Amino acid sequence: MKNFILICFVFLLPIRNLNAQNQALATTAAIIGGAAIAGIAVGISVESTKEGLERGMTEWVFGNKKFDTSTEFDLSLIKWEATTRSELSNVRTVVFKYKEKGKDPIILLNILSPGWLNENGVSFSRINVVELNKESWGKILRTYLNLAKIDGIKDSIELSTIPVEMEKTLFSKKEEIKTVDIKFLKNILDGEMIFGDGKSSFRFYYKNNLDGDKHIVKDVDENFICDFNESSMNLYYKGTHDLVRIKRSFILDITKGLFN
Repeated sequence: MKNFILICFVFLLPIRNLNAQNQALATTAAIIGGAAIAGIAVGISVESTKEGLERGMTEWVFGNKKFDTSTEFDLSLIKWEATTRSELSNVRTVVFKYKEKGKDPIILLNILSPGWLNENGVSFSRINVVELNKESWGKILRTYLNLAKIDGIKDSIELSTIPVEMEKTLFSKKEEIKTVDIKFLKNILDGEMIFGDGKSSFRFYYKNNLDGDKHIVKDVDENFICDFNESSMNLYYKGTHDLVRIKRSFILDITKGLFN
């Protein structure tokens, strides 16, 4: 009987080891396969989120605009930069351009409150849409320029007469001071806005040496407070108490979309 037990133990030991090895291989394969599927899922999630926002914006237009007569309109997402799920979690604004044929364009600024994206997708109850036309965006932009201007500029800045300096040339060692209209805005860099009229290039210099703890703020209207901080435009939306940063590229795109 002892011999029989010993024989059984000898034969069972390799079988158990073999099962353990198979289980380890199966677990490794499952992890690799799961990672690949997760990567695909994240890619689909980002794209489906974008498509969901576009569909939701179209539904918002149908629910908030009047179409008593046959109407042709364009609705376009101005910019989409998120490529990963982690980047999506940091998105706080999405900007659309809405234009009916024969009418001036309107910017539809989506303010995304925390919780706008969850495991079930986009929660539209956490998204507020603010319409911005040339006048309302111009008011925000004028407030921003006056908050950001360097101390040497004493007068209040208007969008039609922004004080700029002409670039130095071979024929002129002195920078010429003149004014330009906001419609000539070409680019926004750290500490300077570049304007151009096709012949010359001009620069509007703004503060870029403030530390992160300093804020320069002003009420814009019933919707927004403009906050100049770390050389950036932040908008505090009074409706939901959300503070969102408007990237320079968005400032440029919105301005071009409304003023050009």
